[in-house]
Amino acid sequence: MVKIFLLIIFALTAIFVSTSTVHGYAVMPDIEKHWAQSAIQRMVDEGIIVGYPDGTIQPDNYITRAEFVSLIARACNPGAGSGKLFSGISPETVSGSAGQPSGREILFCDITGHWAEEEIVRAYYHGIVSGYSDSKFGPDDLVSREQAFVMVVNVLKGGLSEGSSSRVFADGSHISVWAKEAVAKAAAAGIIAGYPDGTMKPQGHITRAEAAVLLSRCMMVAGELQEEIAAGYDRTGIYGPEFAIQIIDGNVTISTGGVVLRNTVISGNLTITENVGDGDVILNNVTVKGTTFIRGGGENSIHINGGLYNNIVVENAPNGNIRLVVTNTEGLQVLIAEEAAGAEIILEGVFDSIAIQADGIVLSILGEAVINEIYVPENVAGTVINIEKNSTVKKLVLDSVNIVNNAEDTVKSISGKKAGDSIILNPPKGNVSLYGRPANGKQVSTVKKKPEIVLEGIAEVAAVGLYDNFVMSVNPGDYGKENIMIKIRVASGDVNNFQLEFFPDEDAFNRDRRWKTIVFDEEGTCRFAPRSGSAVICDALNSVEPLDFRATWNAEGTYEFEIGIIAETAEGVFKNELVTAGYTVRVVGGPSARPVELTHSINGGPATGGALTVEAGNTEVVSYMVNAALANDISHVDNVLYICEVQKKTADGWGAASKGDFVITMMDGTEAGGGNGTQEINDTFKEDSDRLRGYWGSPGGFTLEEGMSIRLAIRFHVPGEYRFSICAIQAEKDVAAC
Repeated sequence: MVKIFLLIIFALTAIFVSTSTVHGYAVMPDIEKHWAQSAIQRMVDEGIIVGYPDGTIQPDNYITRAEFVSLIARACNPGAGSGKLFSGISPETVSGSAGQPSGREILFCDITGHWAEEEIVRAYYHGIVSGYSDSKFGPDDLVSREQAFVMVVNVLKGGLSEGSSSRVFADGSHISVWAKEAVAKAAAAGIIAGYPDGTMKPQGHITRAEAAVLLSRCMMVAGELQEEIAAGYDRTGIYGPEFAIQIIDGNVTISTGGVVLRNTVISGNLTITENVGDGDVILNNVTVKGTTFIRGGGENSIHINGGLYNNIVVENAPNGNIRLVVTNTEGLQVLIAEEAAGAEIILEGVFDSIAIQADGIVLSILGEAVINEIYVPENVAGTVINIEKNSTVKKLVLDSVNIVNNAEDTVKSISGKKAGDSIILNPPKGNVSLYGRPANGKQVSTVKKKPEIVLEGIAEVAAVGLYDNFVMSVNPGDYGKENIMIKIRVASGDVNNFQLEFFPDEDAFNRDRRWKTIVFDEEGTCRFAPRSGSAVICDALNSVEPLDFRATWNAEGTYEFEIGIIAETAEGVFKNELVTAGYTVRVVGGPSARPVELTHSINGGPATGGALTVEAGNTEVVSYMVNAALANDISHVDNVLYICEVQKKTADGWGAASKGDFVITMMDGTEAGGGNGTQEINDTFKEDSDRLRGYWGSPGGFTLEEGMSIRLAIRFHVPGEYRFSICAIQAEKDVAAC
């Protein structure tokens, strides 16, 4: 059972007459048969209340405002010389005759030189009390019941429900406006019950006996808080007193996000479980004497503000990353355990040491973080350490191979058995040691040349129903082609709305090529290499020859891709992502849209219907122009073939022309014409039903761009009436698409 103690005990010492005390009375003579005897006697037996030198308690005496504040102050700081009061203000902050804490401008003129001046100032500083005005406190006025209730609630409100009590006091209308909320909370918590006649006499004065009962009921509330904490924090909320210190004797578990724990000392362990998910946990002025285990959280997860911690162990990151933000505390020691393998740990603040025992850790140090030492022991694979500008790592010890992406002048010294084998983006000047030996006071460059990714032919705007090609070339740098892997991730867009294939052979225009489909996992990522079969899943890349990719688009949308290179570690594990290239494609047009529009002309005039009449004996060259326009801002169309269909009119109507009737020659020097300017395309013509069909361009097609024009020279050998039609298709698609 977890034990919790709230330091709110009203140590009703005999401050009224004398500082001497009397202990050990079985029953104080003036409380026997008193209505509050049970509560008073309990406090006496526990040494919380002591009487006057004559052995009396004087239970019906009233208490002044100064006396009541003094009781609260002594209860919240019971140990002589303990040095802390109300979670953070020490006696040394009180200075001058007015006893005013630094930074406070309100001064009660009537407490200067008063015996309770210091306690009143402290209580005011922490919001427990307020005065009648900025200059008047009234220390010797008798404290009213509603004033006492407000003070108690101000101490306990961190653990009190926001709900209101169903109890209605007969004189509830007499409660001051400023006290209504506190009275409601105290009644809901069972701290106050009122008199037998149904009143609570808010303006009446409180006696020592009533103070004892009030104390007893506060202890009951503390007991209820004990049971709640024993079960752990599994509901979103703020826990712990606002002004006092709560001591928990045992272990504490936080198992949900949105928890704020404050002003708490935990004698055992603190565990933040996987159930926190990617929610936040905020620890304000928390001291953990055992070990703090972090097994859950996300990129905005754990915030530590003040307090003391023995050791912090990161054991799991269910969502892939954990962010630990530290303020107002120093000396933190963090261990990243083996169970956290593959996670990204994000650190901000001041840390004494970080030890990494897990494989595949990405340690990101952000902001103005200061870390005395980061240690990566032997046999730890795939560690990447990212250090942002303005952060400082005083000592980096690498006994395993690491990649350190650090801004300039962020790492002050590097040593370790594998420092020389690691990649250090910006090594420190003169403070690098290899195998524990100084490097002769010279800068040791441990920077390997990173791989490079070059993407060519990317279409920024593509069309539904078509495919686009691009080429990826990889320069392996100093890693070697056997030691790198390609990773492709779909950062945006539905992987079901496109098909991505690749073909590693050098012959980019082989019409019999066999494309291999890339299969993405549930996260839209694939690590792959060339292999046989129709599908490619994750494997090591064994070639750095240029790779041809083909993306076929089935639906409109915007698709974002990231292509990265992952390096193999010395232990044979692919985990270190070195470089990433990204590109975005916007896909437009529906399935029935026409991405390409062609117009043609004959001898400079419009070719109506593509018809041309040739008289007998006419052998002059006819100039036939084809102009292309791309719809919807499409960047280009890959692997285009122009299909030419020729018909000749006969007595029975239009039929297929003969290959001997004419000669068609491509007259430009573009890729579409094969680049030689005089390509004859007759050999490609074949009779197909009622027409003669041929194509021009390379066998694998050419890249069609906006405004591209093709000029054909046609020399006829046989007179007659001919009809021409031109269409554009992508290679490997059905010619009937015309």
